[in-house]
Amino acid sequence: MAQKAESNGSAFFDSRVQTILCNHCILCHNDRLKNGNVSFEHRESLLHGGSRGPTVVPFKPDRSVLIHAVRRDGKVSVMMPPGPPLSGKDVATLTEWIKRGAPWGSGNVVCEELNFSVGPDRKQEPKGPNP
Repeated sequence: MAQKAESNGSAFFDSRVQTILCNHCILCHNDRLKNGNVSFEHRESLLHGGSRGPTVVPFKPDRSVLIHAVRRDGKVSVMMPPGPPLSGKDVATLTEWIKRGAPWGSGNVVCEELNFSVGPDRKQEPKGPNP
């Protein structure tokens, strides 16, 4: 039964959460640019957090800096992402992901528009043919 729950968590991450991270977070919060001293490329980095504390506290969205930042509720001194806020649907998806324990995906998360991948077994290699 635990395997099924883990599988479902990975599927939720792969199908819903990774898109939000790729579209709104990874550009500034990656291993190369670590804004706020946190990278969204690794689950461990999100759990450890950055300059404002744990970015994600599994099962506890109300204790997660990420959720306060995307809700823009004033409980942390930052509002993310810069510019227009996330949609209510995206905030709800991130909240649900954390409620589920913030499971990571079943493989690499590929952010195609940024030309690098993130995840447990990611490689910092450009995609496509070498110049």
